[in-house]
Amino acid sequence: MRAVFIFTGVGLINLTFLPEMNFFGKNVEINLVLTIFGFFLIYAGIKSWFANDKDDEEKDFSKSPGAQVIHKLFKVSNEYSGGNFFTIENGVKVATPLLVVVAVIEFTDLIFAVDSIPAIFAIAPKDPFILHLQYLCDSRLAILVFSIG
Repeated sequence: MRAVFIFTGVGLINLTFLPEMNFFGKNVEINLVLTIFGFFLIYAGIKSWFANDKDDEEKDFSKSPGAQVIHKLFKVSNEYSGGNFFTIENGVKVATPLLVVVAVIEFTDLIFAVDSIPAIFAIAPKDPFILHLQYLCDSRLAILVFSIG
């Protein structure tokens, strides 16, 4: 999914360069999409700076968008079934809470991608392979960190 976002983003960025302008004696190319993403990153940074740690402890993740999607698409069991995403209850195939957990994690990963893709695009806007390699390295590092901790 990330590769689709990256390659689509590169195409979108290539389409949204404004004509070259002269600012303080330098010719600059401004990209509309990167500018919007830049403002989004500033907003996210300010919001993170002023976030309260108590908010995380009281947060109900069952109301997150990832969980809501699974609850809309499938009937969800209250019981885990080992490592299975689906189980059969009373002759009906239902999702297990494990699928809800994975959906929440994946939705969170998608949000982090939306947050960090603009920063990588600002560094290498015309090279999708470097962008994809960065994401592969980030995901492998996250898996390593979480498996050790």
